[in-house]
Amino acid sequence: MIVITEPPDYPCIESGLKENMQSTVLVMPFLYEDKLKGVIELISSKMFTEAHIEFLDQIMPTIASAINSAQSREKMRELLHNNYRDSL
Repeated sequence: MIVITEPPDYPCIESGLKENMQSTVLVMPFLYEDKLKGVIELISSKMFTEAHIEFLDQIMPTIASAINSAQSREKMRELLHNNYRDSL
């Protein structure tokens, strides 16, 4: 996990209420069975607290499992489609 406070080359957060707000970037990988499945990048106008980071740490395995399941279903769908097409 990487936390970057006020990154120099990062776009500022802009909203209808404020412009050029300071930002903090959190980059967190998620793994499934010790294999990298992806990376989540979050940006906030406030510092991430320990509670935020702990929460994200706890949900990363669930996110990784969901991504892995979706990838497995897609692979199975492709294999079944190819098998069906080859049998015609």
